[in-house]
Amino acid sequence: IQVVLERFGRIDVLVHNAGLTVVRSAFHTTAVEISRSVATNFSGPILLTQEALSRRALGASMRVIYLSSLGAVVAKEKAGVYSGTKAAGEQVFLALADEVRNRPDTRGKVDISVLRPGFVRSDYPVQISAGAGEEASVAAMDQLRSLSPTSSEDVVREVMRVSLAENPPLLK
Repeated sequence: IQVVLERFGRIDVLVHNAGLTVVRSAFHTTAVEISRSVATNFSGPILLTQEALSRRALGASMRVIYLSSLGAVVAKEKAGVYSGTKAAGEQVFLALADEVRNRPDTRGKVDISVLRPGFVRSDYPVQISAGAGEEASVAAMDQLRSLSPTSSEDVVREVMRVSLAENPPLLK
């Protein structure tokens, strides 16, 4: 946040796009995998948003976009930790949207949106933590990604559309 403020003077749009997928049954997910997933998908975006909002110049506008996942509402076997962290993050950002709408210092100045894409077709590597013997699950996930009608470029276009919208959607 400090580097961006020093270089650009303000933050107009903050996009949370990081994600860590743990491919393992919730029963066998390690404490380290849970901690990394929570930090990446849940607490990191919240803490970064708190910092950005606290450093926002009085009266300045800001948009915050949290990229959740269809997994937040459709939990699947061996993706429970991912789904849980994305669902938790989604709920916090939906609550934060209400909070900023009701605060005199942020009302009409700060907008929060949650985008919920499904599998995204991309050439970028996906950060996956998988246990031994989970190769078939990872391969199935990769196949679903490769068949998805949604490309990473589609997600970028939607983020841009929401960031520029006069009245951005709360949940899409």
